[in-house]
Amino acid sequence: MLADSQPGKPIQLDPLPSAGLAYLLAREQDVEPVLVVVESEERAENLTRDLEALGEKRVAWFPGSSHTPFEDVSFDP
Repeated sequence: MLADSQPGKPIQLDPLPSAGLAYLLAREQDVEPVLVVVESEERAENLTRDLEALGEKRVAWFPGSSHTPFEDVSFDP
């Protein structure tokens, strides 16, 4: 399925459960790196865990910021 997609074009795979999405991603062996954006940190953790359970070793998780847009945040210079 992913191999048939066009590079740079988004694919919507919702509402697959994390395990189903992990299976779909893990079975695709000859695709370029894939960026998966999910709606919550919990789903990201579940998807990461499921991919690793399926033997996928090339998983990187980039958690979102805990700050909300337009929130006053003081950054350390």
